[in-house]
Amino acid sequence: MFEESPSFRLAASKRNAELASGGAAIEMPAGPKWACQVLPEFSGSFDLLSSSQWLSAMALFLQLRPINIQLDHCSPVSAGILAHSTPDDNGLIHAYALFYPDRRIEMVGVLPTGIWPPQHQAWWPGVYEKPFLQQINSVLVPLISVLQLPGPVHLFISLLSLENSALIAKGPHGSEQAYPIPSGSNFIGLDPILVDGLDHNMMAALVQAFDQVRARAGVVFPHAFYL
Repeated sequence: MFEESPSFRLAASKRNAELASGGAAIEMPAGPKWACQVLPEFSGSFDLLSSSQWLSAMALFLQLRPINIQLDHCSPVSAGILAHSTPDDNGLIHAYALFYPDRRIEMVGVLPTGIWPPQHQAWWPGVYEKPFLQQINSVLVPLISVLQLPGPVHLFISLLSLENSALIAKGPHGSEQAYPIPSGSNFIGLDPILVDGLDHNMMAALVQAFDQVRARAGVVFPHAFYL
């Protein structure tokens, strides 16, 4: 029996606050990050998955690629099942996906940054936008279906640790430039997205949410041509 959980948005906000405070599931480098939580709107008891369903779910789970980074390692941890990228030279992880026992899913990726004078920590939104849009119908929607998550299911996407960073976008004259993230916008939470299979409204809502980030940074024409 499933019950509507009015606190699922609160749970997403609480977890975002934890992530913004350095509460990632595994040690990651400092700097801007992209995060996505996949949360059902209902709570309750779940039917056990069959062996074949579980294998299908794990196969899809391991295909998740936060900011297009492959997850090469998978192991059980206290919080659930953790898949993560190969550690860098400092032993730090740049992307992971966490599968919780209650079938919530969390993905976090470190945004690649570089120098774009005078900015010293510039990043491109397309690094998370394009791969995520490509994975929605090929990986994420089938995974939600296999897991038999009680609908509706929402995506809570956020950008974390944005202080002293800038995003790269086209300026009013057509050339790319760096737009500093406004002071006080260390965290940007996008509007929740209802997952609805191959529905075009869902994809349009995702693109509109992605455009919010450029708008927050003061981009005059916030819609990216590649979306």
